[in-house]
Amino acid sequence: MNSAISKLLAGQDCKLINEKDLSSKNPTSFTATISGVNKVYNLFPGIVLFLGYFEKMGTVTIAVSNHEIIRYLNLKDIQGWNYVKVAKGDYIGQAYPNKPMQFEYCTQWKGDSPYPVRVNNKLYFKQNPIDILNGLYVPKGEIDVQSGVVRPNDKVIFTEAQLLEWGPTSIDNSDKYIEGAVIVPGR
Repeated sequence: MNSAISKLLAGQDCKLINEKDLSSKNPTSFTATISGVNKVYNLFPGIVLFLGYFEKMGTVTIAVSNHEIIRYLNLKDIQGWNYVKVAKGDYIGQAYPNKPMQFEYCTQWKGDSPYPVRVNNKLYFKQNPIDILNGLYVPKGEIDVQSGVVRPNDKVIFTEAQLLEWGPTSIDNSDKYIEGAVIVPGR
């Protein structure tokens, strides 16, 4: 496990117990088991989707993009609320001292994963978290596209390539306008 990820996750060095298995060609599990963790901190910004306990062990599920979640398991003291934004490095909770903390990365893409996870009304699938824990992959939160207002008098400058992309339109060559856009030759 990458030492920077380890320090961000636990505030100190910790050990990925099943690193050899997760790094193998055919891992037996897609759940990372991490020892030496007392306090747990969030790795990526996101929104808390689920907080829950099963047999006195807590789970925090955070949406880190529109289709990816991170799950922190085996916690005894959870700090947070559903549907609240959390930042990178925010304190999530305390791990049990006698149980290793577990970490899961899930996507809505199934791939070859045999491990489904349902969170609220969405189905996710566990993926191997080794690239995240090694610092090789960082989930990118998407921005939801929202409808906006385009005023008819607004002018947009197109390059020649953009003009080709928009296809044939009516051009008023005297003013160089295309449906509210200014043609800028040679860009």
